Amino acid sequence: MIKNLLVVLVVFCQIIINIIQYGDDGLMYLHMLDVGQGDAFLLRTPDKKYILVDGGPTSELIDVMSKYMPFWQNQIDLVIATHGDSDHIGGLVELSERYAVNRFIYNGETKNTLIYKELINNITEDNINVTIAKKGQEIIVGCCTKIDVLWPDSSEIEDSNDQSVSILLKYGNFEAYLAGDLGYKYEEIISKSLVGDIEVMKLSHHGSRTSTSSKVLDRINPEIALISAGRDNKFGHPHQEVINLLDKNKIIQFRTDMHGTVSVRSDGENYDIETENGNK
Repeated sequence: MIKNLLVVLVVFCQIIINIIQYGDDGLMYLHMLDVGQGDAFLLRTPDKKYILVDGGPTSELIDVMSKYMPFWQNQIDLVIATHGDSDHIGGLVELSERYAVNRFIYNGETKNTLIYKELINNITEDNINVTIAKKGQEIIVGCCTKIDVLWPDSSEIEDSNDQSVSILLKYGNFEAYLAGDLGYKYEEIISKSLVGDIEVMKLSHHGSRTSTSSKVLDRINPEIALISAGRDNKFGHPHQEVINLLDKNKIIQFRTDMHGTVSVRSDGENYDIETENGNK
């Protein structure tokens, strides 16, 4: 009897904690999830719509993202797969089996890998609304969150990284730029339309030297750089040349390999940042 009562009390307390944590605070949350060597960004809009940009390399995604969603949430309003590499879509297969996905956006490429075929098969079987991303598209999610698709354009590009769906996320006057694994050649093209101060920039390709040129940083002029990379990864991401470039431009950096999951919270004007392990 006492044991059953304790279980009920624990469940009740968890419900109360979740209600407080995920209440109507009118804020937007952007979480750079610590999923190892890969990318996964979970966005909660002010009106509680959920957007996932990429899914990391493994099903660990489910456990990580569950820390930043109420336990009763079983629906993802929008999933964006920037491109088909396994470190970006590996976790999306189980996600599509565990959550109801309302809309799926990707670059339309075809990849001959098991994980990619399984993901597309799940999306097709579930009759999910699918959109092939193209430069110039505008997507409104909920009351007031806007996504501008910056890339890909109509060019024939063979490299999967350079076909990455690149977006500018907007809520009020807050803007965040996310570009998958896009190389600096194409970042320099799209950054021509991004002249001005952008609050947050997700560094492409995990901080690789193949992305994020000085020209891109000069144009975008971000206040914060987010880098998603696994601890002691075999690629050496982020590369020191990129870190030096960020330091030179006095751009504050947050990294999953150092800080764990990094959470950006904004009211559309101001923003603050929290890290999983408290390091700054």
